[in-house]
Amino acid sequence: TSSPGYDGMARFTPDGERIVFSSERTGDWQLFEIATGGGEARRIRTNDATEYQADPSADGQKLAFLTDLDGPQRLVTMDFATGQLRELVRHGKRTIFGNPSWSPDGSLITFSSNWRIGHQIYVVDVASGDVRRISALTSGGCEPRFMPDGRVCHVNRGHMGGSRSTLVAVDLETGEIGRAHV
Repeated sequence: TSSPGYDGMARFTPDGERIVFSSERTGDWQLFEIATGGGEARRIRTNDATEYQADPSADGQKLAFLTDLDGPQRLVTMDFATGQLRELVRHGKRTIFGNPSWSPDGSLITFSSNWRIGHQIYVVDVASGDVRRISALTSGGCEPRFMPDGRVCHVNRGHMGGSRSTLVAVDLETGEIGRAHV
């Protein structure tokens, strides 16, 4: 787009018709969408909160994103048709979330959070709201994304204090963590 302010963190909708992105053109991070063919960007929600890092579900009906509306940062989903929000995860004050990503079947969302023990990777069951940590406690991780086969791929920051990063994949059924072969 040609608007002043930073635009980034773009994601295509599954039908390829729109791009959902984060922008600070209003002074705070907000969510916008634009047709892939161009035109005017449209603000998805109007409020004074910081809202960003959106990821559309595979069926295109919902949007997962981060918001600090009504308190500390949290992970929510929004129904595209109705605009209705559902809170999935709120870890508390001073928690930083990152990078929500839907599973291919839409049943899980992976994300990163620095809640209690440093930056780790988690998955939340969309139906039940149950959350579990999937990254190794001593190495943490960031930038999680679901792979087409349902495994979670993320950047492993190495051992505490280490400077090396590794791309790893987590098998959600077995818990096995190995190098990602993508």
